[in-house]
Amino acid sequence: MYCTYFNLIFSCFGACSETTDSFGQLLANLERTVEQLLFESYGIGKQYESVGSSNGHLLRFIKYTVPEDKDATVRFPSHTDINFTTIVVQHDIAGLEVRTKEGDWINVECAPSQAQFVFMAVDGLQVWSNDRVKACHHRVKHSGNKTRYSIGLFTFNNGIFQVPEELVDESHPLLYNPFDSRAFIRKYATTPELKKEPSPIKAFAGVKA
Repeated sequence: MYCTYFNLIFSCFGACSETTDSFGQLLANLERTVEQLLFESYGIGKQYESVGSSNGHLLRFIKYTVPEDKDATVRFPSHTDINFTTIVVQHDIAGLEVRTKEGDWINVECAPSQAQFVFMAVDGLQVWSNDRVKACHHRVKHSGNKTRYSIGLFTFNNGIFQVPEELVDESHPLLYNPFDSRAFIRKYATTPELKKEPSPIKAFAGVKA
């Protein structure tokens, strides 16, 4: 998805809190729309209201300065986000890469002078879907002689998180115990060992075999 509002934000960055707030609201509306459609695709659209009403948002402006090495370098290593969903907005300069299930990396191209919206399923959505939806492994590579800007909208659930019973059956046994999403974030932030796990959220809340 593309738009031309990104120039407006960066042309008045630091002086237009109203514009920033409005843009954040647009991203939040996009996030809610995509999530509502996803819930409906699993036949449990009515459940979205209870989940959506517990969600909060963090809007971050991200700047990558010109790298010393002009060749493509990894500026942010491969990871999945620990929140519910993420929207990344790139502008003019690409750099976001996503990993396929085969392990290949795909560069998310960015059209010149336009903003690109990338909706990503991350750890929280993987839990909610009982692993039907996989968290997106992604990284940032940046090269050349231009500063790279992006925006991230990170959606966090602020309540008890659990897999809907409709998404548990013989083919999809329960993989996660109910947990307080805020407790998980606190644990992740204060426990270096948890960060080293291949899947921190499974280590924290996964059903033990």
